[in-house]
Amino acid sequence: RKTDSFAELENIYASHNKKIELADAIYVVNINGYIGEATKNEIAFAKSNYKSTFLFKSIPKNSR
Repeated sequence: RKTDSFAELENIYASHNKKIELADAIYVVNINGYIGEATKNEIAFAKSNYKSTFLFKSIPKNSR
């Protein structure tokens, strides 16, 4: 499904952040080690809220 508007994207991001706030930790399924910008932002948000972060595959140091 293609997102139609900036407002809709903002709602999606806010919803994800709320779920992160309610969680004890997050688990990132990063197939082939790839993490997009939105996921990087979610990881940063989780860390700023003292949530444990687990990754399916480690992130190379040069891409952090």
